[in-house]
Amino acid sequence: MYKYYRPRLGRKRFGEPIVTFSIPWPEKAKRLYLASEFTSYFPGRFELKKEGNRGSVSLKIWEGIYKYFYFDNYYNVLTDFEVEDHEFIKIYPFDTLSSIANIGLQDLRDSIKNGLSDELIIHDETMPSFISKLGNRYHIRIFTIKDQIDDIYLMFFNGKSWNEIKAKKVYSDNYRDYYEAIADNDIKAYKFKLIIDNREKYFGFDGFDDDKPFYVSDGEKEIPWYVGTIYYLIFPDSFLSKDFDYKERLPTKIGGKIDDIINKIDYIKDLGIETIYLTPIYVSPSYHRYDVIDHFNVDPNLGGNEKFKDLIEKAHKKGLKIVIDIVAHHTSPCAKEFKEALRDFNSEKKNWYRFLVEDLKEVNEETMNFFKNYIDNNCQKLPQELKSLKPFYESFFNLWSMPKLNHNNIDVDNHFCEIVKRWLSFGVDGIRVDVAHGIPDKSMEFLKECAHRLKESVTIMEIMGNSSDFPLGKIADSAMNYEIREKIIKFLINEISAYELSEHLNKQYMKLPVNVSNSMYNLLGSHDTPRIINVLGYDVDKVKRAYVIMYSIYGSPSIYYGDEIGLSGQKDPDNRKPMIWNENKWNKEIYLLIKELNKIRLNNSTLKYGSFVSNALNNDGLIIKRRFKKEEIIAYISRKEISGIKIDNHKIIIQEGYNENKLNGYVIALSNLQY
Repeated sequence: MYKYYRPRLGRKRFGEPIVTFSIPWPEKAKRLYLASEFTSYFPGRFELKKEGNRGSVSLKIWEGIYKYFYFDNYYNVLTDFEVEDHEFIKIYPFDTLSSIANIGLQDLRDSIKNGLSDELIIHDETMPSFISKLGNRYHIRIFTIKDQIDDIYLMFFNGKSWNEIKAKKVYSDNYRDYYEAIADNDIKAYKFKLIIDNREKYFGFDGFDDDKPFYVSDGEKEIPWYVGTIYYLIFPDSFLSKDFDYKERLPTKIGGKIDDIINKIDYIKDLGIETIYLTPIYVSPSYHRYDVIDHFNVDPNLGGNEKFKDLIEKAHKKGLKIVIDIVAHHTSPCAKEFKEALRDFNSEKKNWYRFLVEDLKEVNEETMNFFKNYIDNNCQKLPQELKSLKPFYESFFNLWSMPKLNHNNIDVDNHFCEIVKRWLSFGVDGIRVDVAHGIPDKSMEFLKECAHRLKESVTIMEIMGNSSDFPLGKIADSAMNYEIREKIIKFLINEISAYELSEHLNKQYMKLPVNVSNSMYNLLGSHDTPRIINVLGYDVDKVKRAYVIMYSIYGSPSIYYGDEIGLSGQKDPDNRKPMIWNENKWNKEIYLLIKELNKIRLNNSTLKYGSFVSNALNNDGLIIKRRFKKEEIIAYISRKEISGIKIDNHKIIIQEGYNENKLNGYVIALSNLQY
């Protein structure tokens, strides 16, 4: 079952809902986790607390309709049959019956039907997205009931006088209008002025018809380096600096080294890249290295610590930043901490993991012998006898090779803080946290704060679902934007309209602080997805349109090595083929477009830092507007020919398929605004 309430923030003002999910505790379950869009349907972010014969967890989430279910410690799915509404959903690798939670929408329906409900106007300053800052520019948002407010003005005090600017309605859905006011000013306090039927009403700290202001604490005035940066994702084992003769990519090491990356630094720089992101580089038995044995050292097979220092030095000399993967969700069973727990089950290291037995004698003796032999062989090859069995500890998808860490233990969080500090002291510029959607928010916040204490660095979460359902800005600086990747692809393969894509873009933008939205790790492909050219059916025109969308929206565009030349590949390991260096085998159309888009990005701060709004031209055409200071960049993208496209007062900086006000392709244009 679930229940929710709206927390009171002022006398007549409420915030986004706080929801309690609960379920009867199954007899054999040791632990239970809530799974939904706001956990990427993965266990770990929200663990239920057992009280009596029930488990429950409370969290703050956006209004909306959510499909949810529960996992036990073995990934068994538990459906909530204490609610009426259910729906079958396909979530890899499960087909499961989910329950449906309607959080707050009935309140909004009633308000639309019955007239103004001023207590449902939302400005929740406890959530990072409602007031955020990038440099000297504030973005302040307020959400009203659909069609009940005519206009909104932000009234702000800059330390000397009160001023006002008009807020813009960014978009509307079936329930709400979403407003954003942007002020290039030093703001000490603010409130809102609402226009309703030509009447003025204030909205202040106590809500509607109150003029007490909200007060603002000082924030950072410098824009961090990672906002809008251009990433290049390298899978080290596959990034050889010479062509590798292969028929198919096998899940074994083929021998890529750090030297190979160093040898191609000039290529990466010439492409227009600003930041290199490396998947794991640590001592590990696998070719992907996500089952880490030693997080403190670079795998000697890659070149070791000294060679990694050389890479950092050479990259920095070229003006390139380096971001590395941190695998904080799990380790290899060959990690010394796990082996210590096995040697002495009473040691403190036992509580570093999530064992499902109280005594190792509970484990079948033959099973334990097979497992110990596996560890003695440096976790190189899992015995066949174990493959049909589940481990006696929680792990990533019940894999013996990836035991799950216990982030309820502060020693684990401190351990990863030390790991982050080590690599930042090496000269690394940021971290990407693997399976971050399966780590509690408090641990992610701890890791982010640890990284920020040492230097200006970026913390990127791997979130395979809806990034906007996480409190980004508080627990991380950025996240991998699979949420929008999915929508761009669906638009280009005609599964959603431009209206739907536009709404998704606007909705995510309004749910994220501006410093986060412009830092989102936007991607079309990664080491965990089929190659974008495969996804779009080898249609180069669609691939090019996808990149134009990605480079035009808020966030930091990324290139997965090889995608820039049309490298193909289905699911892993096929999507991790070696890089091709024979230019005769490159798709030059894609390569030259990406190089040009990188150049445009590097030369236009509006695309890095600007505000955002998207609209549909019709079902097949999208318009994106970015504004920063006195500059506007506008992009049009169509999936088939549309008419009536007029580029007035804008200088075209790149286009394909635009002629005589007709568009079957894309246009990006620039204008200096007069205001």
